Amino acid sequence: TLFRSQDKVNQSYNEEKQTEVVETVNSEDKDPFIEITERAQRESGAAGIIKLGIQGINRGLGPDQGQRRGKTYLWNALTNRGKSLMMGHAIASCALYNKAQPMLRVKTKIPTIVLDSAEDGIELIISRIYKLICVAKTGASPDFAKQKSEDIFKTITDAFIENGWYFVFNQIEPNKDNFANFCSRIRKLEMKGHEIIYYVYDYLAMMELDGIVGDSK
Repeated sequence: TLFRSQDKVNQSYNEEKQTEVVETVNSEDKDPFIEITERAQRESGAAGIIKLGIQGINRGLGPDQGQRRGKTYLWNALTNRGKSLMMGHAIASCALYNKAQPMLRVKTKIPTIVLDSAEDGIELIISRIYKLICVAKTGASPDFAKQKSEDIFKTITDAFIENGWYFVFNQIEPNKDNFANFCSRIRKLEMKGHEIIYYVYDYLAMMELDGIVGDSK
């Protein structure tokens, strides 16, 4: 009777759609366990490292020598110390120095870089990313105001497309943003076929704390 009851519980659990569960393994189904283990093995090697264009930072990130896929990094500094500029470098570096395809967990997905900026406007973000890409490719920083908008668009998009990346830059109104809205934005992209490999939120302290409780907030 106990086993029959447990079978019914297991069946009910498996049939119930739990949208909050992204992945799961259990002791009865070997294939998902093996698949996730093999993925973890791949990403624990070079295929899971995102290199930045600043070698000193790569070295400072310890044995990984770059940012490891699946980890969260907090860049912490006082006001006006270059956090947003550093995030721009990280995003441009991800596009310029890393191939997107090897990092995909699902090969049919779109490898995507996302920036949510709760501080700088889209105009400043485009200007910063454009100059960073130009300096990396040509060694010179052009006069942004004198460039054709079509050329700026092509320079940025070509730099991302060259290594297989798709990008999304969002300007966020922080007093309207919270953890639920953040998750909703991510899920909408994933529903459209995007796999978000590199995500930046600049900067997190400005997000409202709705839905985040306890000391961990």
